[in-house]
Amino acid sequence: MRKMVVQTVRGEMTQTAAANIYGVSLRAVSKWMKLSREGGWRALRPGKRGRQPGSGRLNHTQAVRIRKLIIERMPDQLALPFYLWTRESVAQLIEQQCGITVSATTAARYLKAWGMSAQKPVRGAYERNDAAIVRWLDEDYPTIAKEAKQEEATILWGDETGLRSDHLSGTSFALKGRTPLVRATGQRFGCNMISAISNRGMLSFMVFEGTFKNATFIEFMKRLLKQATRKIYLIVDGHPVHRSVAVRRFVADNAERLRLRLIRLPGYCPELNPDELLNQDVKTNAPGKSRPTSKAGNDRQRPSTPAPLAKGASRDSQPAQRKSMLVTPLKIRTICCTGQYEEIDEKTGQPTKCTGFFPVFSKLHFYRKISVVHSLSMTREFFSGTSEEATASDFIDFLVGDFDERFPLNERWMCC
Repeated sequence: MRKMVVQTVRGEMTQTAAANIYGVSLRAVSKWMKLSREGGWRALRPGKRGRQPGSGRLNHTQAVRIRKLIIERMPDQLALPFYLWTRESVAQLIEQQCGITVSATTAARYLKAWGMSAQKPVRGAYERNDAAIVRWLDEDYPTIAKEAKQEEATILWGDETGLRSDHLSGTSFALKGRTPLVRATGQRFGCNMISAISNRGMLSFMVFEGTFKNATFIEFMKRLLKQATRKIYLIVDGHPVHRSVAVRRFVADNAERLRLRLIRLPGYCPELNPDELLNQDVKTNAPGKSRPTSKAGNDRQRPSTPAPLAKGASRDSQPAQRKSMLVTPLKIRTICCTGQYEEIDEKTGQPTKCTGFFPVFSKLHFYRKISVVHSLSMTREFFSGTSEEATASDFIDFLVGDFDERFPLNERWMCC
């Protein structure tokens, strides 16, 4: 409109008449004419209205100081009645430090001008020693890696984690505003896992129940030493069990035989331990597409509909179904190599596949990879002392009977 007014005045119309026609003040028309004479058409472009970013009642020195406090401190560290930085807490900080009262809207404008945005904070411990962490990364660990190379030792990172039946992980698409509902068992149960992973990804783990105690950690280290062919450098956090007298005594006994060295990380720095990534993967991805419905773990499906009764028969009169299918040498080989076998579902009467840790490998406490020759020799030994009516459960009990002699160290794959 400014250009139209100027063109009209230049077309031999008075400024008063142009002001009346376009509905602006005479003062504005006079100002636009002056701008056009001094700067041309470009000078008539409207500028950004309102207060300029960074301007306000705070001077530059005060703004720099307030911005630095927000970056380096939290409100409770500055004796403010807030836990997180909000517009209101920033307004109170400005009043506390500069004696200037501003509104929440003005505080928001300052935050935007200072390059800040609302973000979800990450929890950090007050006891964390950043200088010790930097020193461990720059000095301690390079020394540890050098000594491990000289002794031809394996560096393992250890940690513990727990799994719960009521834990939900992952995301699911749903309509906006409608939180998806996951049907799961109302029973609460869980198990714990202690693991150790090397820099090359070699994994060893052990599943246990109950509280993590000295005996559990010592048992895990014993299993590591049984399958280890080289000295172990085990790096762990500052858990009380890792610092206990019993653990120190066990490590000292094995250190004399040049087998084990226990190293502690600085306090409150889980991001330095790669085993934490394993724990996250187990909790997020291990449950898979189904959820456990009992502590035994072999029933991971929702209960099926019971099989229909025979005509004229009652439920109590039905014969009890066998819990396991009869096994053959081929089926035994499958159990040994994959951990998969079949059982009869007591409710449907139909065969169902069972896989993995429950109940086979949880009883053995070892997840193993067995050669075909070894599995066939076990098959012959098993059938030489049993009847033709033997089931998969019978064979599992046979395996558990004498584990150490039946599975040499070189045929164990993972400690679990």
